[in-house]
Amino acid sequence: MSSIKENYLKQILNEIHFPFDRPLIRKELVEHLDESIEYYTGSTVSLEEAESLAIHDFGEPKEIGKLLNKVHKPFLGWIWILSKYGLVVIMILTVIASTPRFFEALEQAQESAPPTEATEIILQALSYGTSEVVVDKIVDQRFELKDGDLVFERMIILKEGVLILMVQQVDHFDPFGIKKTIYPLQRQACLQLGGVDYHFEAEQTSNYKGFIVLIAKDIPTVSNEYSIVFNGYSENFKLEVVVDLP
Repeated sequence: MSSIKENYLKQILNEIHFPFDRPLIRKELVEHLDESIEYYTGSTVSLEEAESLAIHDFGEPKEIGKLLNKVHKPFLGWIWILSKYGLVVIMILTVIASTPRFFEALEQAQESAPPTEATEIILQALSYGTSEVVVDKIVDQRFELKDGDLVFERMIILKEGVLILMVQQVDHFDPFGIKKTIYPLQRQACLQLGGVDYHFEAEQTSNYKGFIVLIAKDIPTVSNEYSIVFNGYSENFKLEVVVDLP
């Protein structure tokens, strides 16, 4: 590119205040200048003369630059740049903030193995180490919910009238916690025996190696059927776990 043409483009671009628009504007100007130069060189003038005629047709460089600057407003340009990089920053911060939640959601989506510890070990952990066991039964009943599963695993009944039910909530993988629902079993579940409801005491519930432990007290220990009913957040939501004993 000749120095005349280069100097002309430089004068125009100096008037463009938003620097990120200059490469595109330059490209468009070069294309139009080259078309005009090609037209004049077809009329047997020299290349230098053709450039001068094309530049003359274009007009005063500073005036052209000022007109182009009005079209390519720097204020709007900077808003576009800041919004573009701001979005990238937000995405990075979102990823960083959600990393602990990602691993927590992954852990919650992994089902724990059924509680196979000896009964004595479980009772010791729940402060019932000296109690006599009447029933120790694997329940193994699963209910599919909209955002995971509730798995009723094991039921232990003590001679003193205490029922211990071990349940785990297996969530679907949801790293952003959009669909997660917490099911407060200790408040919304009850044990039904002979038409009587025995509620699980919230202060007696605890987590035992990934399991929710529900404890009901003062129950009769001579029943052949134990029905655990869980009422959810609507009238249509109801789970019933029935455990038959020989």
